[in-house]
Amino acid sequence: MLNNNECLMSSSLRLSLKSDDTKLKLEKIKKCFKHEAMASRYANALFDLALELNIVETIRKDLFTIFDTLVLNESVYSIFNQEVIEKKNQIKILSDTYKNIINEKTFNLILVLIEKSRFCFIPSIILEFEKSIYKYYNIANVLVTTAYEIENMEFFEASIEKAIKRDVVITKVLDESLICGFIVSIDDKVYDYSMKNELKKIKEDILNCDLKEAVIIDNSVFIF
Repeated sequence: MLNNNECLMSSSLRLSLKSDDTKLKLEKIKKCFKHEAMASRYANALFDLALELNIVETIRKDLFTIFDTLVLNESVYSIFNQEVIEKKNQIKILSDTYKNIINEKTFNLILVLIEKSRFCFIPSIILEFEKSIYKYYNIANVLVTTAYEIENMEFFEASIEKAIKRDVVITKVLDESLICGFIVSIDDKVYDYSMKNELKKIKEDILNCDLKEAVIIDNSVFIF
């Protein structure tokens, strides 16, 4: 059984989830690395273990440390991903570098991936681990598209959190074609309050309008 403290998200984890640095890294993973479907098994197992031991934030930091130092460095990444050197030597390099830096559970995961020649799963595991955090803490992933920068983003974010009664992590996108207004996508729901959408609706109304009979009285048009 989880106690109340284990169910609460720490302020440091909340800030990290919302940080621009985290968002940039996750976006880079999505764009630059192939998604490995089987990675979810490793991520889910790791998250359950981290939750049980109350080290979710620690494991998450470890994963991003590995991403920053191993995955983003193409020459180093290729050594492990393409197995340029023998597995026993890969393990020795990792042990010398990370044994006293990252948590034992995280290190064991890396060893398992190397043994199974699945080191390339790491970027996908990071994404899936993040999804597990969102799901467990009931965090809404929100995409906000605007024509211009929102001046008071903190107030805008707080308003969304108050409306849906959940923590949110916002990703911002600028799209001048909206003219003004904004589009908010919360999980799978889209709320379009842009001028572009309003003009589209008016255009559709004009095209679909079926005028059976119009009568002009005192310069006013009455449609029947």
